Amino acid sequence: MKFRIYHVSLAVFTLFFGAWFLALPRPSFAASVSECPVDSQIQAILSAQNNKELDELEAIRTELIARKDALRVLAKCLTDDVRRTREEVQKLSLSDERDKRVQGRILENLDNVLREQNLDEARINELGLRGTRDAARALKDWRARVYGQVKGQADGFALWLKSRTLIGTAENRLHNITGTLRSLDMIDKEEISRQLDSADHNLREARERHDAAGALLEQSADSGEISLAIKSALDALAKSYENFFTISDEVKKVVPL
Repeated sequence: MKFRIYHVSLAVFTLFFGAWFLALPRPSFAASVSECPVDSQIQAILSAQNNKELDELEAIRTELIARKDALRVLAKCLTDDVRRTREEVQKLSLSDERDKRVQGRILENLDNVLREQNLDEARINELGLRGTRDAARALKDWRARVYGQVKGQADGFALWLKSRTLIGTAENRLHNITGTLRSLDMIDKEEISRQLDSADHNLREARERHDAAGALLEQSADSGEISLAIKSALDALAKSYENFFTISDEVKKVVPL
């Protein structure tokens, strides 16, 4: 009898606690953005502005050189980030036609970003002091407003793909838990039955919200809207795991782990 209880306990542990580790979120491939190293250029700009030993023209010339250097670093940093994101989206191996359409649209948007980012060496060399200031502000605004949207869509696509796997894992887990509980003659216990129904409802909600997020991705919707839709799906998924752990607590009252 002890031998049977041990194996039942191990099976229950795997079903419930194994699911927890499988459900841990993973960072999207585009989650980290490299910082642009412009500290030395900023320091040079401040030094030129505060150096009382320089005459006015020399101070302007020194500050202009530092501002142009900073623009070069910022422009290269942005271009490298776009290319890195594009490479990650490109190498995704997809079989679903809708997934491929979303991938293609994001790649097209990233290509447009690369074409629009025209702050090249020739243009930087033509800028004066005011021009470098205006260009820096414009680049910062453009990065947040234009590229930020496309990058947000790429990030959302990566998280959407991963969340689909997590939802599928949870659905399989619910199926296995139900089978195990049936074999233990515990399927009809009131609290367990209620939690199973709730888990099933939450997983259907997660699947529906995930599908809605996929439709937003296909429409190239606002990245913030996409992010909220995916979060909503993951929230429903998390509730299903709360159901699983409640069921686990109920099972442990009969079969100690």
